Amino acid sequence: MTRTDTVVVGTLVALLALIAGLIGGPAIQLAAAPSGPSPSAALGPSFEVRPYVEGVLGHPSSVSPLTARTQADRDLVALLFPGLVRNGPDGTIVPDLAERWSVDKTGKTWTVDIRPDARWHDGSPVTADDVVFTIETLQDPAYTGPSATSWSEVSVTAVNPHQVRFTLDTPLGGFLQALTQPIAPVHLLGDLPVDALAQDPFGGLPIGSGAFAITQLSDTSASLVPAQIAEEAGSASASPSSSPDSLSTATPTSRPQRPMPYLAGIEFRF
Repeated sequence: MTRTDTVVVGTLVALLALIAGLIGGPAIQLAAAPSGPSPSAALGPSFEVRPYVEGVLGHPSSVSPLTARTQADRDLVALLFPGLVRNGPDGTIVPDLAERWSVDKTGKTWTVDIRPDARWHDGSPVTADDVVFTIETLQDPAYTGPSATSWSEVSVTAVNPHQVRFTLDTPLGGFLQALTQPIAPVHLLGDLPVDALAQDPFGGLPIGSGAFAITQLSDTSASLVPAQIAEEAGSASASPSSSPDSLSTATPTSRPQRPMPYLAGIEFRF
């Protein structure tokens, strides 16, 4: 055997020994992506799931669909308060709080069915009365918010608790886009005069119906968690009368299983 052959044989023996050692040694396991309400548990004790953190210029002043004015307000409202529909991919409109909708032959009458499983974070159902309250507030002469003139030629009626009807003075091809308007809770805000909405404590730690619930809000930061996790933990958003630094315990109710967002949480720093 030549010297070259000896080197080749020696190299092959070393490689085989290395392979045998890897096969017989400890296995390397990759954790699966979380599928339940506890992402960090699915990844194992050596993994830490942290919230998504985003910086926002400015500060929140009133986090409510009816009184949001700053970009920080609008960023939070978009996560907490869905509309009947939302913008989908490639310019499409897809259901959100709505389950389905239809329009008559004239193009003036739109009927929207609300999902029966839609709930506010305090467990109350989202109903047609919430939609009527939101739109009629925007139409009120005393309302001075950014959407004050958007609904001037539309009347809205609750057909039943889960169906609402819009009647337009003039057919509008893009009316579905208007239904992305975030909906506010009548059971929490309905007794307030329109000119008192901006000063109400609700804007300091609101109760929404979206995929995320807010757990803390201050001038410097806001923390959100998936609504399902907040509800299962028994601590949804604070009540309107609570201070922004406190949490209230939600009354246990029979709630539907919400789709879990991919994010374990969101933190905004202002």
